[in-house]
Order: sequence, then C-alpha cells, then structure tokens
Amino acid sequence: DIDTFGISIKHNNEIVGAVLLFHQGFLKIGDEKKSVINMSGWYVSREFRGLPSISLLKHMLERNKKCIITNFSANNIASKILLGVGFRQMKLKRATLLLSDCIFSFSGIKVTDISKDNIKIDDNLETRLEDGVGISYLEVRLKNKLINLIVKRRVLKRSIFGIKLNWRTASILWSSDEIFVSKYWKKISLKLLLYTKSMKLICDFSSTFPQKAKERISGYLFFSNTDKVDFLWPIQSEMNIFD
Repeated sequence: DIDTFGISIKHNNEIVGAVLLFHQGFLKIGDEKKSVINMSGWYVSREFRGLPSISLLKHMLERNKKCIITNFSANNIASKILLGVGFRQMKLKRATLLLSDCIFSFSGIKVTDISKDNIKIDDNLETRLEDGVGISYLEVRLKNKLINLIVKRRVLKRSIFGIKLNWRTASILWSSDEIFVSKYWKKISLKLLLYTKSMKLICDFSSTFPQKAKERISGYLFFSNTDKVDFLWPIQSEMNIFD
C-alpha cells in the first residue's frame, strides 16, 4: 500500500543499513486521512553506526513527513535515538498480570475464537486485518455483554541459573471496549491466560486504568506532525509478523 518495503543506505553500492516498513492503514483526523507506517526493523552495519544511522532516520522522516510513523519494539538505546530525532512516547499506561496474581478470580466469562472478518475496528482507523504469528481474534462474553479482542501470544526464552525456560506471554493488542476490560481486568486476565496457556498478560490502556493495577510505561513510540494523535494500537504492525 505504500509502494515500498523500506529504505536503505549504501556505501560503494553495497547496502550497509536499512529500515523495514509496514503499512498499518489510514487514520482519519477530522477531514484529513493520514497513512500510518510502522517502522518494524532498523539495522546498520557496525562501522556505519553513528551519524550515518541518524542520516538514515532523518531521510525516512523527511520522505514520510506527511505520515504517522510508529515503533512498537524499540530497545532502550534505539528509543533514546528515536526520541532524539522527534519521536514521542505514546500516552498509554501498561498493566501486567501474572497467572499467580489472578488465580482465584473465577467468573462466568467465556472466551471463544472468531473470524477476523467479525472484528470491527474503530471508525477512525482503516486497516486490513491479516493473519499473523501468534495472533488470535477472540470474543469475550460476560452475561449479556460481548467484546472483541486481538491477542498476541509469544514464547520468550529465558535462562535462570543456567536453566533454560520458555516463558509464555499474551498481549492484548486491541479491544472493542477498553472500559469493560479495565472493570473486569483480573477476571478477564485469568480466562485469557488459561485460554492462551500463558503465564503473563500485558495490556495497554489509553483512558480507564484498572484499579490497583501496577502502572508501567508501554515504550511505544510514534512520529507525527500533528498534536491531535496521542497513541495508536499496534494493529497490523511488526507485532503481527515476528514472534
């Protein structure tokens, strides 16, 4: 949709660095419609890091200055550089919960898989949902209330005292009713953790934050020439593609 897979930097006609891009869709801001481009990967050969890397970023920003650019997976060093060239932190509050924290939060909540065609994203975001690694489209039912979720499952490999562990996590990338998720945070968490066979659940909130939940920074970044945008959900971003 954006007619490119990314941008590169060359030395003696050899590629020495690149930024990979995905098109997340279009965001309506009043009467204007902006492309949302996801910066999914950034790599520069070691000998060309520093000013050439910054030049590559600035070229990307200049080329896509009319778009909104997102980054959902920058490490600490990359985050500092991106913030230095004009990216901003998304105004999201992150809640995390371990299975042991909600094991007694039993409820009548039911979780089922549904087709992605049944998911209706917010009216201001135009995107084409596609299958991705670890992505599930779910319906959550409590009494007469129904909401939809897009959930990402990951297996994080960790080592403790030389013992290798596979740490299963689940992240809510989007929900059709953020207030509902906040209100029943622990109960929904227990059902989702059991359903996805995970040990930890992660969810970002833009408004109503669950009571007594520990607040963390999401680390999501974006670049935009408008102040009318505070955040974007990681729908159809690199989180769909990579495990």
